[in-house]
Amino acid sequence: AGELARFASRKLGKSSSSGFSTIKMPHENMQILILNIDRSLNETDIADHFRKFGKVNSCSVVKDAATGKSKGFGFAEMPHLDEAIKAIAGLNGMKIGSSALRVKRAANSTVSKHRGKPGAR
Repeated sequence: AGELARFASRKLGKSSSSGFSTIKMPHENMQILILNIDRSLNETDIADHFRKFGKVNSCSVVKDAATGKSKGFGFAEMPHLDEAIKAIAGLNGMKIGSSALRVKRAANSTVSKHRGKPGAR
């Protein structure tokens, strides 16, 4: 979450005393990878936790094609960068069901992982 917070502070400008800006950036959808999901949880269960941090465009749990059972990971998409960063920080390591979630920005997120790094344009 440290890399994301540094990115957000550069992208969003001056931050509040909490370290996060409250500026909404509607075109900065962030794809979030959710690992170690308790296999008894569904999309609604996971989305409800993300909604505590802001608007959620979508949430999915990946299922085995043959059995229809959860594979233990999934994705969420949040339209506001600051809310997504807060969700990642707040949910990473949180025990939901019998498992502690691992939550991070997905590699295919529309927020470029190279933007803001020196030499990356």
